[in-house]
Amino acid sequence: MFLNVLGDMVSRYWQAIPGHFKNVKLDEFVVMPYHIHGLLIIEDSSGEACLAPTKGPALGAIVGAFKSSVTRVAGKTCGFTGRQLWQRNYYEHVARNEMDLDDTRRYIVDSPARWGFNS
Repeated sequence: MFLNVLGDMVSRYWQAIPGHFKNVKLDEFVVMPYHIHGLLIIEDSSGEACLAPTKGPALGAIVGAFKSSVTRVAGKTCGFTGRQLWQRNYYEHVARNEMDLDDTRRYIVDSPARWGFNS
């Protein structure tokens, strides 16, 4: 897949998330034609990944800030003013063990190759 201007912007803003949320680390990520897949690892104060983080920003705040930033800049630079860029919500899944995490990573990495079969 080749990213257009908007796809490149989405990728850059995703990469910037840890600069705004210190306890968040990025894992696998891919921009697809009509959506994105991304793994965020939210750590506790010891640096360990949390299965259900209760301190620091909630996942909704992180995703909301990301979507809001992309929407604001896309409106100014790509002519998306007044157009809906994102769906109202997002799908979330908490990886409960290493196998689940590895399966999710593989799903994200393989998504571009499966695109033609799913559309």
